[in-house]
Amino acid sequence: VKRLQGVRIPGNMQSPLSGNPVTFRTAHAGFLSVVNAVNDLAAAGIRPEEIRAMILLPEGSEESLLRCITDEIREAAKTAGVLVAACCAETSGVVTRPVVFMEAQGREAFFRGKARKQESGEAATAGRPTASDRPKGRGILMLGRAGLEGTFLLATEKRGELETRFPVRMLERAAAMKELLLMTTAVQALGENGIRPDYLVNGAGGGVFAALWELSKESGCGIMAELPEIPLFQETIELTDYYGINPYQMSSAGCMLAVVQDAEYTSMLLAESGIYSKPVGRLTEGRDKILVNGEERQNLNRPEADALLPLLG
Repeated sequence: VKRLQGVRIPGNMQSPLSGNPVTFRTAHAGFLSVVNAVNDLAAAGIRPEEIRAMILLPEGSEESLLRCITDEIREAAKTAGVLVAACCAETSGVVTRPVVFMEAQGREAFFRGKARKQESGEAATAGRPTASDRPKGRGILMLGRAGLEGTFLLATEKRGELETRFPVRMLERAAAMKELLLMTTAVQALGENGIRPDYLVNGAGGGVFAALWELSKESGCGIMAELPEIPLFQETIELTDYYGINPYQMSSAGCMLAVVQDAEYTSMLLAESGIYSKPVGRLTEGRDKILVNGEERQNLNRPEADALLPLLG
């Protein structure tokens, strides 16, 4: 594997300060790395323009493997409308499968005013809202549907096994969820309708439960979420039931949680723009994170490992 030529990114580009590499055993690591990086940047309120990639391959990897990953990166970049500004690849004795690191960058904000940056450590603690200005009582709106990324991965990586149990047409619909993973159009629709969310959280790694936990952490508020209101495709329900995994703890690129003043009204506006969304709960006083399922109430636990790891890890 040869090192690919890269181009240095201009210094005035903005990028998120965190990002998770794609480490699942999948032939679509290149595509998903772009999706997750672009969605992370959009969740920070910044319009993605360029991406740069770092690919680690096991020692002895064939050039055809690198070509497959870079082809996926180019496909995703074209779909997302971003430039591949840099792409480097190296072999390493510390990895046993390809690992793709991706960073998206951009200059312009989706919303009026200064884009919110994702920070960590002391900077994040210093920037958290005080008790007087926390957006408690505001609605939580889900853009997209839960479990799309995981459903796509299961339908493609476990196709041979699943064909013995499910109709081919159902698996084809599940695989087609790849087309629903990018969230830039949904975030752009918020901006075009004059809505600037208090918070936007990407639903990728760890699924919706992890996103709800992160939303509580960022806002400094509690969470009250209606479990039956979290939207899932039937294909997601069928495949997660078959493997005995929780769809709400499965990789969910293709959805975001937005905190807005009026979730119902915002959902109506987005529908007029062709964007699916659904109110799923609200922020509350205190720090309790409650999941409501009919008469049953349970506490949301600290995020666990992604439910796909036992299958694709």
